Amino acid sequence: MLKVVHWSKEEEEVTRDLGGKNGRDEGQASEIESEKERLERLSLMATISAGLAHDLTPPLAAITLQLRALARQVNLAEELAQNGGNGKLSAAFDACRSSLVSVGEQAEFMRNLLRDFIRISAGKGKGGQRSDVRGAVQAAVRLSRPLLRDHATIEVAAPGDLYSRVDEETIVRTLVHLLLNAGDAFPIVANVGNRIRVTAKPAGDEIQIEVTDNGPGVPPEVVPRLFEPFATSKRRGLGLGLAVGRALLRRAGGDLELVSTGRLGTTFLARLPVSTVD
Repeated sequence: MLKVVHWSKEEEEVTRDLGGKNGRDEGQASEIESEKERLERLSLMATISAGLAHDLTPPLAAITLQLRALARQVNLAEELAQNGGNGKLSAAFDACRSSLVSVGEQAEFMRNLLRDFIRISAGKGKGGQRSDVRGAVQAAVRLSRPLLRDHATIEVAAPGDLYSRVDEETIVRTLVHLLLNAGDAFPIVANVGNRIRVTAKPAGDEIQIEVTDNGPGVPPEVVPRLFEPFATSKRRGLGLGLAVGRALLRRAGGDLELVSTGRLGTTFLARLPVSTVD
C-alpha cells in the first residue's frame, strides 16, 4: 500500500531553503569554474603577448637576410646580362626565385602568428584538427634554415603517415623555437661538426618529436627555470620561446619537456596527441 507522507510547514520551508542553497552552490561552482577558465586564458595570453614580438623576430631577421641575398643576386644577374655571361645568368635568377620563395614563407608564418594571437585572444579553439606532422617539421626547418645556415647542419627523420590534432601553426612555431635555440647554443659560427637532428615517431596515442643537438648543453643554473618566461642564458634572448611553446602545446593536449642536456648535447621532446579525425 502506498503510504502518503504529509510534510509540516516547517519541513517544507527547510526543504525550500536547502533546494535554494543547492541551486546557489551549483551556480557559484559554475561561476568559479568560468572565472578559472578566464584567468587561465588571461595567463596564457599574458605569456603569448610577451612572446609575440619574440616570435616575430626570427622571421623578420630571415626576411632581411633573404632580401639582402636577393639584392646581391639581382646585381649579379644584371652584370652577367651586360657582359654576356648567359651560362651563369640562369643560376643567378634561380637564386633570386629561391630567396623570393623563402621571403613568402616567412611572411606567411608571421601572418599565421598574428592570426593565432587574435584567435586565442577571442578564446577560440581549433577543433577536429588533422595536421601532417612531417609537413610541419619540414616547414619549421625551411623557416629556420636561413638563420641556421652558418651555425649547424639540420637532419630530419619523419615518416609521412603521422597526424596530430595539434594545429600545424603551433607545431611549426614550437619547432622553430627549438631549432633556433639549438643553433644559438653552438659557441662558434662555422657549422663544421655542428648538427641538429629532428626525429618524429609514433608512440602509442601520441606522436613524439625529438630535437637533438651536439652543442655544449644548457647551463645547470638555467635548467630548473628553463620553461619560465625570461629564463635564458643568451645575452640577447628573452627566454620566451620555450615558455610559449609549452603553453601552446599543453593547451592543445600536448607537452614539451627537456629530456637530457650536458657536454654531449641537448634533447627536447614535443609530445603531440594523435589525431582521430579521418
